[in-house]
Amino acid sequence: MQKVLLSRAAYVFLGMAALLTRQGWVQAQLMAQAPGQEICEDNPERASSIRKTVDVPELGIRVEIPENFRVALMPRGVHEIISESEFELLSCGARGGYVRGRGRYVEEIGIVENPSQLDSLTLIINTIQESIYREGQSVFYTGELFSAIVVNAPSRTGFGNIGAWIQNPSSQEVVFVKIGCDCDVDLTSMFRILSRMSFL
Repeated sequence: MQKVLLSRAAYVFLGMAALLTRQGWVQAQLMAQAPGQEICEDNPERASSIRKTVDVPELGIRVEIPENFRVALMPRGVHEIISESEFELLSCGARGGYVRGRGRYVEEIGIVENPSQLDSLTLIINTIQESIYREGQSVFYTGELFSAIVVNAPSRTGFGNIGAWIQNPSSQEVVFVKIGCDCDVDLTSMFRILSRMSFL
């Protein structure tokens, strides 16, 4: 049998490849950390059973959330319902700190842009058709204060997305609510969020 001699560089390459396996992913991330870089602490917290009501004038809504959560404006221009500890983690990352990679469960709320001044129903239909939701199954949510079109996007590689579109009765703007997760999500979670929302 012929022996294959590997160079020092080849051994280093193979060692790095081993680190990038599922078991070695954390070590590889630690190696990527810059010297002296702040490490962002990840301290997940459970949602409090005590709830508070928060007004979000930019969206024209009022929403009931756990006491240890907030509605935060994110860099992408949407608002997230997010725990205080998650907010601190993301703030640390925004300052240049080192955030270890992990999945997130996200609840977002935003306004659908309408530069062509379409009527709300046409805007909703067009938005759905031009997004990942076009192949999803639509259902109607009917609450005490408003109705919504809810679509569960087909799951690809374990990522779940549910979107809901609501017409603001006073401004005719369309509010978009999204649940996203690298896990399965169900309509019950979306209905729960919608049941805790109202318009200002």
